[in-house]
Amino acid sequence: MDGLLAPHPSHSLAWSSAVSAGAHRVNSPAPRGENLPSNAAFGRLRPTRRLRGVVKCSARSRGGDSSGDAGGRLVGAVTAAGQALWGKGLPPGLLVQVAREAWGSGWRVMMAQLAPSDEAGNYKRTPSAYRHTIQPPPASTSAASRATTPTITKSTTTSSTGSSGQTVAPGTFPAEPGRYHLYAALSCPWAHRTLIVHSLKGLSSAVPLSIARPGEGGLWEFATGEGPRGKGGVGSRGRGEGREGGGVREGEGGKEEELLVPTEDRAGGCAVLKEVYGQQQGGYDGRSTVPMLWDAKTNRVVNNESADIIRILNAAFNDYADNPHLDLAPAALSQQMAAWDEEIYNNVNNGVYRCGFATSQAAYNRAVTDLFTTLDRIDSHLATSRFLCGPALTLSDVRLFTTLVRFDAAYHTLFKCSRRKIVEYSNLHAYMRDIFQTPGVAATCDIAGVRDNYFGQLFPLNPGSIIPVEPLSCNRSQLWKPHNRHLLSLSQA
Repeated sequence: MDGLLAPHPSHSLAWSSAVSAGAHRVNSPAPRGENLPSNAAFGRLRPTRRLRGVVKCSARSRGGDSSGDAGGRLVGAVTAAGQALWGKGLPPGLLVQVAREAWGSGWRVMMAQLAPSDEAGNYKRTPSAYRHTIQPPPASTSAASRATTPTITKSTTTSSTGSSGQTVAPGTFPAEPGRYHLYAALSCPWAHRTLIVHSLKGLSSAVPLSIARPGEGGLWEFATGEGPRGKGGVGSRGRGEGREGGGVREGEGGKEEELLVPTEDRAGGCAVLKEVYGQQQGGYDGRSTVPMLWDAKTNRVVNNESADIIRILNAAFNDYADNPHLDLAPAALSQQMAAWDEEIYNNVNNGVYRCGFATSQAAYNRAVTDLFTTLDRIDSHLATSRFLCGPALTLSDVRLFTTLVRFDAAYHTLFKCSRRKIVEYSNLHAYMRDIFQTPGVAATCDIAGVRDNYFGQLFPLNPGSIIPVEPLSCNRSQLWKPHNRHLLSLSQA
Protein backbone atom coordinates (compact mmCIF):
# COMPACT_ATOMS: atom_id res chain seq x y z
CA MET A 1 0.00 0.00 0.00
CA ASP A 2 2.60 2.56 1.02
CA GLY A 3 4.73 1.83 -1.99
CA LEU A 4 1.83 2.89 -4.23
CA LEU A 5 0.99 6.18 -2.58
CA ALA A 6 2.95 9.18 -3.82
CA PRO A 7 2.59 12.58 -2.10
CA HIS A 8 1.63 15.77 -3.82
CA PRO A 9 4.78 17.95 -4.02
CA SER A 10 3.23 20.74 -1.95
CA HIS A 11 2.78 18.35 0.97
CA SER A 12 5.92 16.25 0.68
CA LEU A 13 7.33 17.37 4.05
CA ALA A 14 4.15 16.65 5.95
CA TRP A 15 3.69 13.31 4.15
CA SER A 16 7.25 12.10 4.68
CA SER A 17 7.07 13.08 8.33
CA ALA A 18 3.87 11.14 8.77
CA VAL A 19 5.37 8.04 7.16
CA SER A 20 8.52 8.27 9.26
CA ALA A 21 6.65 8.75 12.49
CA GLY A 22 6.58 5.03 13.19
CA ALA A 23 3.72 3.00 14.58
CA HIS A 24 1.22 4.18 17.13
CA ARG A 25 -2.36 3.26 17.80
CA VAL A 26 -5.21 5.21 16.31
CA ASN A 27 -7.14 5.41 19.57
CA SER A 28 -4.19 6.72 21.62
CA PRO A 29 -4.72 10.15 23.22
CA ALA A 30 -3.09 13.13 21.58
CA PRO A 31 0.38 13.97 22.99
CA ARG A 32 0.38 16.79 25.53
CA GLY A 33 2.80 18.82 27.60
CA GLU A 34 6.44 19.50 26.98
CA ASN A 35 6.68 17.19 23.97
CA LEU A 36 4.63 19.69 21.95
CA PRO A 37 5.40 23.28 21.03
CA SER A 38 3.27 25.91 22.72
CA ASN A 39 0.09 27.21 21.15
CA ALA A 40 1.79 30.52 20.54
CA ALA A 41 4.62 28.81 18.74
CA PHE A 42 2.14 26.89 16.61
CA GLY A 43 0.49 30.12 15.61
CA ARG A 44 3.73 31.33 14.07
CA LEU A 45 4.27 28.15 12.02
CA ARG A 46 2.96 27.55 8.53
CA PRO A 47 0.15 24.91 8.53
CA THR A 48 2.14 22.10 6.91
CA ARG A 49 5.02 22.66 9.33
CA ARG A 50 2.58 22.58 12.24
CA LEU A 51 1.24 19.23 11.09
CA ARG A 52 4.75 17.95 10.53
CA GLY A 53 5.89 18.97 14.01
CA VAL A 54 2.96 17.33 15.75
CA VAL A 55 3.45 14.06 13.86
CA LYS A 56 7.12 13.99 14.90
CA CYS A 57 6.25 14.72 18.52
CA SER A 58 3.59 12.05 18.40
CA ALA A 59 6.14 9.50 17.25
CA ARG A 60 8.69 10.48 19.93
CA SER A 61 6.08 10.31 22.67
CA ARG A 62 5.44 6.67 21.76
CA GLY A 63 9.01 5.56 21.58
CA GLY A 64 8.85 4.51 17.93
CA ASP A 65 6.54 1.54 18.49
CA SER A 66 6.81 -0.69 15.42
CA SER A 67 3.59 -2.71 15.78
CA GLY A 68 0.95 -2.76 13.05
CA ASP A 69 1.23 -2.38 9.29
CA ALA A 70 2.50 0.71 7.50
CA GLY A 71 -0.98 1.83 6.54
CA GLY A 72 -2.14 1.66 10.15
CA ARG A 73 0.93 3.60 11.30
CA LEU A 74 0.20 6.34 8.80
CA VAL A 75 -3.44 6.60 9.82
CA GLY A 76 -2.40 6.71 13.44
CA ALA A 77 0.16 9.44 12.81
CA VAL A 78 -2.28 11.66 10.97
CA THR A 79 -5.04 11.01 13.53
CA ALA A 80 -2.81 11.89 16.48
CA ALA A 81 -1.60 15.01 14.67
CA GLY A 82 -5.17 16.11 14.03
CA GLN A 83 -6.17 15.52 17.64
CA ALA A 84 -3.18 17.48 18.89
CA LEU A 85 -3.90 20.43 16.64
CA TRP A 86 -7.67 20.54 16.75
CA GLY A 87 -8.87 18.21 19.49
CA LYS A 88 -11.54 15.58 18.94
CA GLY A 89 -13.53 17.57 16.39
CA LEU A 90 -13.46 17.15 12.64
CA PRO A 91 -10.13 18.17 11.10
CA PRO A 92 -10.14 21.44 9.18
CA GLY A 93 -9.36 21.84 5.52
CA LEU A 94 -5.61 21.33 5.70
CA LEU A 95 -5.70 17.76 6.99
CA VAL A 96 -8.45 16.84 4.55
CA GLN A 97 -6.45 18.40 1.73
CA VAL A 98 -3.29 16.50 2.64
CA ALA A 99 -5.16 13.21 2.78
CA ARG A 100 -7.03 13.93 -0.46
CA GLU A 101 -3.88 14.85 -2.38
CA ALA A 102 -1.95 11.87 -1.07
CA TRP A 103 -4.75 9.39 -1.78
CA GLY A 104 -5.46 10.97 -5.17
CA SER A 105 -1.85 10.58 -6.25
CA GLY A 106 -1.69 6.98 -5.09
CA TRP A 107 -5.06 6.21 -6.66
CA ARG A 108 -3.84 7.41 -10.05
CA VAL A 109 -0.73 5.24 -9.77
CA MET A 110 -2.86 2.17 -8.99
CA MET A 111 -5.39 2.96 -11.72
CA ALA A 112 -2.59 3.31 -14.27
CA GLN A 113 -1.63 -0.30 -13.49
CA LEU A 114 -5.16 -1.67 -13.20
CA ALA A 115 -6.80 0.24 -16.04
CA PRO A 116 -4.58 2.35 -18.33
CA SER A 117 -6.15 5.55 -19.63
CA ASP A 118 -5.29 8.31 -22.08
CA GLU A 119 -4.43 11.89 -21.16
CA ALA A 120 -8.12 12.80 -21.06
CA GLY A 121 -8.86 10.08 -18.50
CA ASN A 122 -10.59 7.67 -20.91
CA TYR A 123 -10.05 4.00 -20.10
CA LYS A 124 -8.17 2.09 -22.82
CA ARG A 125 -8.44 -1.69 -22.78
CA THR A 126 -5.22 -3.59 -23.44
CA PRO A 127 -5.43 -5.64 -26.69
CA SER A 128 -5.41 -9.42 -26.41
CA ALA A 129 -2.04 -10.99 -27.19
CA TYR A 130 -3.08 -14.15 -29.03
CA ARG A 131 -5.56 -14.17 -31.92
CA HIS A 132 -5.10 -17.53 -33.68
CA THR A 133 -8.13 -19.46 -34.91
CA ILE A 134 -9.16 -23.12 -35.26
CA GLN A 135 -10.60 -24.58 -38.46
CA PRO A 136 -13.04 -27.55 -38.51
CA PRO A 137 -12.03 -30.69 -40.41
CA PRO A 138 -12.29 -30.30 -44.21
CA ALA A 139 -14.91 -33.06 -44.41
CA SER A 140 -17.12 -31.58 -41.68
CA THR A 141 -20.76 -32.41 -42.32
CA SER A 142 -22.29 -29.91 -39.92
CA ALA A 143 -24.34 -27.17 -41.53
CA ALA A 144 -23.24 -24.80 -38.80
CA SER A 145 -19.58 -25.50 -39.57
CA ARG A 146 -20.05 -24.96 -43.31
CA ALA A 147 -21.95 -21.73 -42.77
CA THR A 148 -19.91 -20.15 -40.01
CA THR A 149 -16.35 -21.43 -40.20
CA PRO A 150 -14.44 -18.92 -38.07
CA THR A 151 -12.08 -16.71 -40.01
CA ILE A 152 -9.60 -14.09 -38.94
CA THR A 153 -11.44 -10.81 -39.38
CA LYS A 154 -9.82 -7.50 -40.23
CA SER A 155 -9.52 -6.58 -36.56
CA THR A 156 -7.98 -9.94 -35.83
CA THR A 157 -5.31 -9.87 -38.51
CA THR A 158 -3.37 -7.16 -36.76
CA SER A 159 -0.34 -8.73 -35.17
CA SER A 160 -0.41 -8.60 -31.40
CA THR A 161 2.14 -8.50 -28.66
CA GLY A 162 3.05 -11.56 -26.63
CA SER A 163 5.91 -12.40 -24.28
CA SER A 164 8.50 -9.65 -23.82
CA GLY A 165 6.94 -7.56 -26.57
CA GLN A 166 7.41 -10.19 -29.28
CA THR A 167 4.95 -10.23 -32.18
CA VAL A 168 2.54 -13.15 -32.32
CA ALA A 169 1.27 -13.47 -35.90
CA PRO A 170 -2.27 -14.89 -36.24
CA GLY A 171 -2.38 -18.44 -37.53
CA THR A 172 -4.68 -21.43 -37.94
CA PHE A 173 -4.89 -24.65 -35.91
CA PRO A 174 -6.74 -27.86 -36.88
CA ALA A 175 -9.79 -28.94 -34.88
CA GLU A 176 -9.28 -32.17 -32.92
CA PRO A 177 -11.38 -33.52 -30.03
CA GLY A 178 -9.64 -33.26 -26.66
CA ARG A 179 -6.63 -31.36 -27.99
CA TYR A 180 -7.68 -27.90 -26.86
CA HIS A 181 -8.41 -26.76 -23.33
CA LEU A 182 -10.58 -23.81 -22.33
CA TYR A 183 -9.51 -21.77 -19.31
CA ALA A 184 -12.21 -19.49 -17.92
CA ALA A 185 -13.48 -17.87 -14.71
CA LEU A 186 -17.00 -17.38 -13.41
CA SER A 187 -16.72 -13.77 -12.28
CA CYS A 188 -15.18 -12.39 -15.50
CA PRO A 189 -17.78 -11.25 -18.07
CA TRP A 190 -15.44 -11.88 -21.01
CA ALA A 191 -14.76 -15.46 -19.86
CA HIS A 192 -18.44 -15.96 -19.06
CA ARG A 193 -19.22 -15.59 -22.77
CA THR A 194 -17.11 -18.64 -23.54
CA LEU A 195 -18.66 -20.68 -20.73
CA ILE A 196 -22.15 -20.04 -22.12
CA VAL A 197 -21.25 -21.03 -25.68
CA HIS A 198 -19.28 -24.04 -24.42
CA SER A 199 -22.39 -25.15 -22.51
CA LEU A 200 -24.94 -24.43 -25.24
CA LYS A 201 -22.93 -26.30 -27.86
CA GLY A 202 -22.29 -29.28 -25.59
CA LEU A 203 -18.49 -29.22 -25.79
CA SER A 204 -17.54 -30.73 -22.43
CA SER A 205 -15.91 -33.74 -24.10
CA ALA A 206 -14.56 -32.05 -27.21
CA VAL A 207 -12.99 -29.09 -25.39
CA PRO A 208 -12.20 -29.85 -21.73
CA LEU A 209 -12.63 -26.98 -19.29
CA SER A 210 -10.79 -25.61 -16.25
CA ILE A 211 -12.25 -22.78 -14.17
CA ALA A 212 -9.96 -20.42 -12.26
CA ARG A 213 -10.83 -18.08 -9.40
CA PRO A 214 -9.32 -14.80 -8.12
CA GLY A 215 -6.27 -15.45 -5.96
CA GLU A 216 -3.70 -13.58 -3.93
CA GLY A 217 -1.71 -10.88 -5.69
CA GLY A 218 -4.25 -10.48 -8.47
CA LEU A 219 -3.47 -13.83 -10.10
CA TRP A 220 -6.02 -16.32 -11.37
CA GLU A 221 -5.59 -19.51 -9.32
CA PHE A 222 -7.08 -22.99 -9.47
CA ALA A 223 -8.94 -24.92 -6.80
CA THR A 224 -7.17 -27.80 -5.08
CA GLY A 225 -8.33 -30.95 -3.33
CA GLU A 226 -11.09 -33.45 -3.93
CA GLY A 227 -14.81 -32.85 -4.26
CA PRO A 228 -16.80 -30.76 -6.75
CA ARG A 229 -14.58 -27.70 -6.50
CA GLY A 230 -11.50 -29.66 -7.42
CA LYS A 231 -12.76 -32.36 -9.76
CA GLY A 232 -16.26 -32.10 -11.03
CA GLY A 233 -16.72 -28.55 -12.25
CA VAL A 234 -20.31 -28.46 -10.99
CA GLY A 235 -21.75 -28.56 -7.51
CA SER A 236 -24.98 -27.92 -5.66
CA ARG A 237 -26.12 -26.82 -2.26
CA GLY A 238 -29.39 -26.34 -0.45
CA ARG A 239 -31.03 -22.96 -0.15
CA GLY A 240 -29.30 -20.91 2.52
CA GLU A 241 -26.05 -22.85 2.52
CA GLY A 242 -22.65 -21.19 2.11
CA ARG A 243 -21.14 -20.22 -1.23
CA GLU A 244 -18.06 -22.41 -1.08
CA GLY A 245 -19.66 -25.56 -2.39
CA GLY A 246 -21.11 -24.07 -5.54
CA GLY A 247 -24.92 -24.18 -6.49
CA VAL A 248 -28.31 -23.43 -4.98
CA ARG A 249 -31.78 -25.00 -4.92
CA GLU A 250 -33.44 -22.13 -6.73
CA GLY A 251 -34.14 -23.66 -10.10
CA GLU A 252 -37.38 -23.29 -12.02
CA GLY A 253 -40.27 -25.04 -10.32
CA GLY A 254 -38.21 -25.77 -7.20
CA LYS A 255 -35.85 -28.21 -8.91
CA GLU A 256 -32.23 -28.34 -7.87
CA GLU A 257 -29.97 -26.11 -9.92
CA GLU A 258 -26.34 -27.09 -10.44
CA LEU A 259 -23.73 -24.39 -10.91
CA LEU A 260 -20.25 -24.42 -12.32
CA VAL A 261 -17.56 -23.95 -9.67
CA PRO A 262 -13.79 -23.41 -9.75
CA THR A 263 -11.74 -26.50 -10.59
CA GLU A 264 -8.20 -27.75 -10.60
CA ASP A 265 -6.11 -27.18 -13.72
CA ARG A 266 -7.26 -30.30 -15.53
CA ALA A 267 -4.76 -29.92 -18.36
CA GLY A 268 -1.42 -29.44 -16.63
CA GLY A 269 -2.01 -29.37 -12.88
CA CYS A 270 -0.72 -25.81 -12.49
CA ALA A 271 -1.50 -23.79 -9.38
CA VAL A 272 -2.10 -20.47 -11.17
CA LEU A 273 -2.95 -19.49 -14.73
CA LYS A 274 0.33 -17.62 -15.10
CA GLU A 275 2.13 -20.98 -14.92
CA VAL A 276 0.03 -22.28 -17.82
CA TYR A 277 0.99 -19.32 -20.00
CA GLY A 278 4.61 -19.80 -18.97
CA GLN A 279 4.72 -23.37 -20.30
CA GLN A 280 5.06 -22.05 -23.84
CA GLN A 281 8.41 -22.31 -25.57
CA GLY A 282 10.40 -19.26 -24.59
CA GLY A 283 8.18 -18.61 -21.57
CA TYR A 284 5.80 -15.72 -21.15
CA ASP A 285 5.88 -12.56 -19.03
CA GLY A 286 2.77 -10.76 -20.27
CA ARG A 287 -0.70 -10.51 -18.74
CA SER A 288 -2.23 -13.92 -17.96
CA THR A 289 -5.89 -13.38 -18.70
CA VAL A 290 -9.09 -15.39 -19.06
CA PRO A 291 -10.60 -16.67 -21.22
CA MET A 292 -7.80 -18.56 -22.90
CA LEU A 293 -7.86 -21.41 -25.38
CA TRP A 294 -4.83 -23.68 -24.93
CA ASP A 295 -3.32 -26.25 -27.29
CA ALA A 296 -2.36 -29.07 -24.92
CA LYS A 297 -0.63 -30.93 -27.75
CA THR A 298 1.95 -28.25 -28.52
CA ASN A 299 1.80 -26.23 -25.27
CA ARG A 300 0.77 -23.02 -27.01
CA VAL A 301 -1.83 -20.35 -26.41
CA VAL A 302 -4.22 -20.40 -29.34
CA ASN A 303 -6.35 -17.41 -28.43
CA ASN A 304 -7.16 -15.22 -25.43
CA GLU A 305 -9.70 -12.88 -27.01
CA SER A 306 -13.26 -13.73 -25.96
CA ALA A 307 -14.88 -12.48 -29.16
CA ASP A 308 -12.72 -14.88 -31.19
CA ILE A 309 -13.11 -17.82 -28.81
CA ILE A 310 -16.92 -17.80 -28.88
CA ARG A 311 -16.83 -17.87 -32.69
CA ILE A 312 -14.37 -20.76 -32.59
CA LEU A 313 -16.50 -22.73 -30.11
CA ASN A 314 -19.62 -22.07 -32.17
CA ALA A 315 -18.22 -23.44 -35.44
CA ALA A 316 -14.95 -25.34 -35.18
CA PHE A 317 -15.99 -28.39 -33.13
CA ASN A 318 -19.41 -29.25 -34.51
CA ASP A 319 -18.28 -32.74 -35.55
CA TYR A 320 -17.64 -33.50 -31.87
CA ALA A 321 -20.32 -31.35 -30.17
CA ASP A 322 -23.47 -32.61 -28.45
CA ASN A 323 -25.46 -29.82 -30.17
CA PRO A 324 -23.78 -29.52 -33.57
CA HIS A 325 -26.78 -28.01 -35.37
CA LEU A 326 -27.11 -25.07 -32.99
CA ASP A 327 -25.68 -22.14 -34.94
CA LEU A 328 -25.28 -18.97 -32.89
CA ALA A 329 -23.81 -16.97 -35.79
CA PRO A 330 -25.86 -17.62 -38.96
CA ALA A 331 -24.22 -16.22 -42.09
CA ALA A 332 -27.48 -14.48 -43.03
CA LEU A 333 -27.27 -12.36 -39.86
CA SER A 334 -23.57 -11.53 -40.04
CA GLN A 335 -23.96 -7.84 -40.95
CA GLN A 336 -26.72 -7.26 -38.41
CA MET A 337 -24.69 -9.00 -35.71
CA ALA A 338 -21.55 -7.05 -36.56
CA ALA A 339 -23.40 -3.75 -36.17
CA TRP A 340 -24.82 -4.74 -32.78
CA ASP A 341 -21.47 -6.13 -31.62
CA GLU A 342 -19.65 -2.90 -32.44
CA GLU A 343 -22.13 -0.68 -30.63
CA ILE A 344 -22.60 -2.95 -27.63
CA TYR A 345 -18.88 -3.56 -27.14
CA ASN A 346 -17.96 0.13 -27.17
CA ASN A 347 -20.88 1.46 -25.15
CA VAL A 348 -22.04 -1.42 -22.92
CA ASN A 349 -19.53 -4.30 -22.56
CA ASN A 350 -16.56 -1.97 -22.37
CA GLY A 351 -18.80 0.98 -21.56
CA VAL A 352 -19.30 -0.06 -17.93
CA TYR A 353 -15.51 -0.25 -17.56
CA ARG A 354 -15.17 3.15 -19.22
CA CYS A 355 -17.44 4.47 -16.46
CA GLY A 356 -15.77 2.65 -13.58
CA PHE A 357 -12.18 3.22 -14.69
CA ALA A 358 -12.52 6.82 -15.88
CA THR A 359 -9.95 9.06 -14.24
CA SER A 360 -11.59 12.38 -15.10
CA GLN A 361 -15.11 13.72 -14.76
CA ALA A 362 -15.35 14.47 -18.47
CA ALA A 363 -14.35 10.91 -19.39
CA TYR A 364 -16.93 9.49 -17.00
CA ASN A 365 -19.66 11.80 -18.32
CA ARG A 366 -19.01 10.66 -21.89
CA ALA A 367 -18.97 7.00 -20.93
CA VAL A 368 -22.12 7.06 -18.82
CA THR A 369 -24.01 8.98 -21.51
CA ASP A 370 -22.97 6.45 -24.18
CA LEU A 371 -23.90 3.57 -21.89
CA PHE A 372 -27.44 4.61 -21.09
CA THR A 373 -28.18 5.98 -24.55
CA THR A 374 -27.38 2.51 -25.90
CA LEU A 375 -29.30 0.66 -23.17
CA ASP A 376 -32.35 2.85 -23.85
CA ARG A 377 -32.13 2.06 -27.56
CA ILE A 378 -31.77 -1.67 -26.97
CA ASP A 379 -34.73 -1.67 -24.58
CA SER A 380 -36.88 -0.01 -27.24
CA HIS A 381 -35.71 -2.49 -29.88
CA LEU A 382 -36.52 -5.45 -27.64
CA ALA A 383 -40.14 -4.32 -27.29
CA THR A 384 -40.83 -5.97 -30.66
CA SER A 385 -37.94 -8.43 -31.05
CA ARG A 386 -37.29 -11.38 -28.76
CA PHE A 387 -33.53 -11.23 -29.33
CA LEU A 388 -31.24 -8.65 -30.90
CA CYS A 389 -31.36 -10.14 -34.39
CA GLY A 390 -34.79 -11.70 -34.42
CA PRO A 391 -36.51 -14.75 -32.88
CA ALA A 392 -33.33 -16.82 -32.27
CA LEU A 393 -30.46 -16.43 -29.80
CA THR A 394 -27.11 -15.41 -31.34
CA LEU A 395 -23.58 -14.70 -30.16
CA SER A 396 -24.52 -11.01 -30.04
CA ASP A 397 -27.06 -11.80 -27.32
CA VAL A 398 -24.49 -13.82 -25.38
CA ARG A 399 -22.08 -10.87 -25.52
CA LEU A 400 -24.71 -8.49 -24.15
CA PHE A 401 -26.09 -10.88 -21.52
CA THR A 402 -22.87 -11.25 -19.54
CA THR A 403 -22.81 -7.50 -18.91
CA LEU A 404 -26.52 -7.26 -18.11
CA VAL A 405 -26.46 -10.07 -15.54
CA ARG A 406 -23.67 -8.27 -13.63
CA PHE A 407 -25.11 -4.79 -13.95
CA ASP A 408 -27.34 -4.45 -10.89
CA ALA A 409 -25.04 -6.63 -8.75
CA ALA A 410 -21.81 -4.72 -9.41
CA TYR A 411 -21.66 -2.11 -12.17
CA HIS A 412 -24.55 0.04 -10.97
CA THR A 413 -22.78 0.77 -7.68
CA LEU A 414 -19.07 0.05 -8.02
CA PHE A 415 -18.66 1.43 -11.55
CA LYS A 416 -21.04 4.37 -10.96
CA CYS A 417 -23.44 3.23 -13.70
CA SER A 418 -26.13 4.69 -11.53
CA ARG A 419 -28.72 6.32 -13.78
CA ARG A 420 -30.91 3.20 -13.92
CA LYS A 421 -30.77 -0.47 -12.97
CA ILE A 422 -31.53 -3.19 -15.48
CA VAL A 423 -34.54 -4.23 -13.39
CA GLU A 424 -36.00 -0.78 -14.20
CA TYR A 425 -36.04 -1.64 -17.92
CA SER A 426 -39.11 -3.77 -18.59
CA ASN A 427 -37.84 -5.22 -21.87
CA LEU A 428 -34.15 -5.57 -21.01
CA HIS A 429 -34.82 -7.29 -17.72
CA ALA A 430 -37.27 -9.78 -19.24
CA TYR A 431 -34.77 -10.37 -22.08
CA MET A 432 -32.04 -11.07 -19.52
CA ARG A 433 -34.31 -13.55 -17.71
CA ASP A 434 -35.12 -15.22 -21.03
CA ILE A 435 -31.44 -15.89 -21.73
CA PHE A 436 -30.75 -16.88 -18.11
CA GLN A 437 -33.48 -19.52 -18.33
CA THR A 438 -32.15 -20.97 -21.60
CA PRO A 439 -31.02 -24.53 -20.73
CA GLY A 440 -27.33 -24.52 -19.92
CA VAL A 441 -26.98 -20.80 -19.17
CA ALA A 442 -28.05 -20.49 -15.51
CA ALA A 443 -25.37 -22.97 -14.41
CA THR A 444 -22.69 -20.57 -15.68
CA CYS A 445 -23.97 -17.59 -13.65
CA ASP A 446 -22.31 -17.06 -10.25
CA ILE A 447 -23.77 -13.70 -9.27
CA ALA A 448 -22.67 -13.93 -5.63
CA GLY A 449 -19.14 -14.63 -6.84
CA VAL A 450 -19.32 -11.59 -9.10
CA ARG A 451 -20.03 -9.36 -6.09
CA ASP A 452 -17.27 -11.00 -4.06
CA ASN A 453 -14.72 -10.51 -6.82
CA TYR A 454 -15.58 -6.99 -7.96
CA PHE A 455 -16.05 -5.45 -4.53
CA GLY A 456 -13.39 -7.54 -2.82
CA GLN A 457 -10.63 -7.41 -5.44
CA LEU A 458 -10.83 -3.98 -7.09
CA PHE A 459 -9.11 -2.12 -4.26
CA PRO A 460 -8.74 1.28 -5.99
CA LEU A 461 -12.51 1.42 -6.47
CA ASN A 462 -13.44 -0.03 -3.07
CA PRO A 463 -10.55 0.46 -0.60
CA GLY A 464 -12.49 -0.95 2.34
CA SER A 465 -13.28 -4.17 0.43
CA ILE A 466 -16.75 -4.14 1.99
CA ILE A 467 -19.09 -6.35 -0.06
CA PRO A 468 -22.63 -4.92 -0.17
CA VAL A 469 -25.75 -6.96 0.35
CA GLU A 470 -27.25 -8.54 -2.74
CA PRO A 471 -29.95 -6.43 -4.43
CA LEU A 472 -33.30 -8.21 -4.47
CA SER A 473 -33.35 -8.01 -8.27
CA CYS A 474 -30.20 -10.16 -8.40
CA ASN A 475 -31.61 -13.03 -6.38
CA ARG A 476 -31.74 -16.15 -8.52
CA SER A 477 -35.39 -16.73 -7.67
CA GLN A 478 -36.14 -13.40 -9.38
CA LEU A 479 -34.25 -14.48 -12.49
CA TRP A 480 -36.41 -17.59 -12.75
CA LYS A 481 -39.65 -15.59 -12.93
CA PRO A 482 -41.64 -15.97 -16.17
CA HIS A 483 -40.60 -13.61 -18.96
CA ASN A 484 -43.15 -14.35 -21.73
CA ARG A 485 -40.59 -13.37 -24.36
CA HIS A 486 -41.43 -16.50 -26.35
CA LEU A 487 -44.61 -14.76 -27.49
CA LEU A 488 -42.48 -12.37 -29.52
CA SER A 489 -40.91 -15.33 -31.33
CA LEU A 490 -44.38 -16.38 -32.49
CA SER A 491 -45.08 -12.91 -33.87
CA GLN A 492 -41.67 -12.80 -35.60
CA ALA A 493 -41.94 -16.28 -37.16
